[in-house]
Amino acid sequence: MSLSDKELMMIEDTDFLTSKINIIAEIENLFAETKIRLLEIIKKRDDVFLLNNEFSKSKISKGENYRSLPFVILDFPAVFDSKNIFAFRSMFWWGNFFSTTLHLQGKYLELYKANLLSNFELLLNQNIYICVGETPWEYHFGKDNYVQLSNEHKEFFEESKFIKLSKKIPLEQIESIPQIVSNYFLNLVKVLSE
Repeated sequence: MSLSDKELMMIEDTDFLTSKINIIAEIENLFAETKIRLLEIIKKRDDVFLLNNEFSKSKISKGENYRSLPFVILDFPAVFDSKNIFAFRSMFWWGNFFSTTLHLQGKYLELYKANLLSNFELLLNQNIYICVGETPWEYHFGKDNYVQLSNEHKEFFEESKFIKLSKKIPLEQIESIPQIVSNYFLNLVKVLSE
């Protein structure tokens, strides 16, 4: 085994790992605050889909290896089963960005497809990206996975087996994450329920 000088310095540096643990804990707290804001929006509305118990599930999870880097995820509201997904996912990806994503698949895509199409204009000019990748489980913003939503994607809504609509948020906007995520969620609620 042979380590470079840089790698040797890294294994001797305990400050970095301590800082990383503290940062991840702060991100988890930030997502807990974000969940509270989302819950406030849900409680103020009388939409059946938001009041349904199946949508009340939430989870903050973390990992070390999304494309070799740590991440933290808030899924709320969310329903996952083998074929049907309704998930509003907020994600922190170390060294890259925050993102917030609506993921519809199976019966939930069929349920909300008409509203997505009839309210399509509410999604335009909002810095929203649509997933054009082959799998719904990628979250990077490479051109093979996400492109900016435009009028030409309306047909994509009709044909796709899943829809993911995402906002990419720079790391520098960390203090604004609860507000940005809740504003995006509120816009999506209007699109899905009107």
